[in-house]
This record gives sequence, C-alpha cells and structure tokens, in this order.
Amino acid sequence: MKNRKIMGIIAFALVFTLLTTACFGQSGSGKTINSAEELKAYLNSQPANSPDKPIKVTMSVNNQMLSEIAGVIRDADKYVSLNLSGNALTTINDFENCKTLVSITIPNSVTNIGNGAFADCTSLASVTIPNSVTNIGFFAFKNCTNLTSVIIGNSVTSIGKDAFEKCTSLTSVTIGNSVTTIGEGAFQKCINLKNITIPNSVTEIKVIAFNGCTNLSSVTFQGKVSGLYNDEFANLWKEHIAGGVGTYTTTAPVNFNSKWTKQSDSNNKSASVGKSSGSVSAFPGRWQLIEGRGDAKDVELFKDGTGTADGKGITWKIENGRFHILHPLYTFSAIYNVTGSTVTFTKEDGAITKYQKK
Repeated sequence: MKNRKIMGIIAFALVFTLLTTACFGQSGSGKTINSAEELKAYLNSQPANSPDKPIKVTMSVNNQMLSEIAGVIRDADKYVSLNLSGNALTTINDFENCKTLVSITIPNSVTNIGNGAFADCTSLASVTIPNSVTNIGFFAFKNCTNLTSVIIGNSVTSIGKDAFEKCTSLTSVTIGNSVTTIGEGAFQKCINLKNITIPNSVTEIKVIAFNGCTNLSSVTFQGKVSGLYNDEFANLWKEHIAGGVGTYTTTAPVNFNSKWTKQSDSNNKSASVGKSSGSVSAFPGRWQLIEGRGDAKDVELFKDGTGTADGKGITWKIENGRFHILHPLYTFSAIYNVTGSTVTFTKEDGAITKYQKK
C-alpha cells in the first residue's frame, strides 16, 4: 500500500512537470515561439510585469517577420527580452519605439543594423553588437535613454549619424578595432559618458560626434585621427593632432573653453619610436600577428622582395633603416626590432604591432 502511494506521488509529480513545461516552455532563454500571432497570444496571456522581470522569448524568424513582431511588442504593453540567436537574419530594422523591449540578442548572421532600428526603445538596457555586423545605421539607437553599455563588434566599420544620440544613461562604450568612421553626432548628448577609447582603426570623427557629452573628460586615442571640429571638443582635437597617441583629460563639465592635458604614461606609445634593430636576414619566412592591430594576420616574405599578406601579393623592402610593405590596398612603413622569432613594428603615430615567425 505504501509503495502504491509513493508511485502515485511520483506519477503526479511527473505529470505536473510535463504540463508545466508544455504550458510555459520557459528556460534560460525563454519560451520558443515561431510567429507573430503566437507571440501576441502568449504576451496577452501573461500578467503585467516590470523591466526587471521581462518575459523571455526565443523566436524562430526571418527578415520579413521582424516588422510584425515589433508591432506585437509595441502593442502588448509587456516588458520583453527577445532572443533572435540562431536565425539567418542579415538586417535588423523595425524595432523603433518598442518602449517595453528590455534586451535583444542579435544573431551572428546580421551584417547591418538599419537606420532607426532601435530608436526610442527607452527600456533597452544593454546591447552587444556581434562581430558579423559591419554597419550601424543613422539614428539606430537614438534616444534609448535606459541604455547603459554598448559593445561594438570588431567587424563594424562605420557608426552612423546620431546612432547613439541622447542615450543619456550610457556610461560604457567599447568601440571595435575595425571602426574607421564615427559619424556626425554619433554620441552627442550622452551626458553620462565619462571616458572613451578611440581605437587606431578610426581615421575620422565627424562634426559634433560627442557634442553635449559634458562629462566626457577622458579620451584615449590609440591612433591618429584627422579633423578639427567646432564643438566643445575642438581644443581636444587640436591637442591630439599636435600630440598624437595618448590619453587626454580635462575637468568636467566639458565646454568650448576646456583645456586638455595629455597624461604622461610609461607605456605611452607616442614617445620616440627609436631606431630599427635586429637582423634583416631574419625577415624572409612566414610571420603571424600576435599583438596589436596589423593590416594582415598572416604574412609571408620571400628573399626576392615579394611576398603575400593574407593571400594577396605584396612587395617589401628595407630602406633608410625602415621596413616597408606595398600592398594593393595600403602601404606600411615602420621602425622594426627583431628579437629571436619576434619582430616589433612601431609606426610614426606610435602604434605597435608584433609578429612571430612560424
């Protein structure tokens, strides 16, 4: 009799577990849903919630479905955490004004975050932009007032006009090392942003990119950025153009009259690049990037002055004590220091790159 009772309890527990899973389908990534209609029914069945307890949803979608899904989230008046990972999406658009979207997982297939994609998503708290993305469009995250941190992947080449304008809670921005252009007004009026590092891939910061960032009192340049802009940071650009790589600071609040000071640093790579050293005969062979941002990850040099860089033909030479590469898309010139199987290149702007012989 006792055994029957125990078996009955176990059977009831098993049935209850199965029913719970079937009804709610919740796990770490949330309930799996395959259509906008199903999402609407599910959200409508849930009780009112708060941003700290969003309804977690994982969706199997295509690009054509995104607009309808965004419309459901706008109308549901429920806070949602949306996971789109695993979908073969190429562009993210349409989530503008989804004020109850708390977080979104962007799949690694996406290459473009479109214009206004998440503008006015005022509950969106953090964003990681995957390495597949190459472009962040105009106004993409404008007025996301609850956004506190952004990580921009290493394939993004351009941050669009006003992309993060008025993200007033933003305190942390990591810019990937392929970004070449920071667009006009890209971070303007991000009033809580206090420091930022500009990677050496960036060659242009457009007008008013940081206009109104009154607490941005520490800026680190890892490379040389061209331009001189008529905003509160005009004096910073002047100092940077003259002083090159390094960290520049001032006292908040930043304004047109702010005086910027370059910080002394024993690791400051803008110091004198010195002289080349080491055996030139060491260069022929295959080299692989191990530190810094090089133009190629894999370089092979031949004794006749030819070679390859990531599979593309190049020519190379030692001239006036410097190492030079001529590539179809770029030129490279640097002081070199060969130590054993490692070569360190130091460019005029102070950027350092290291390769190891294979």
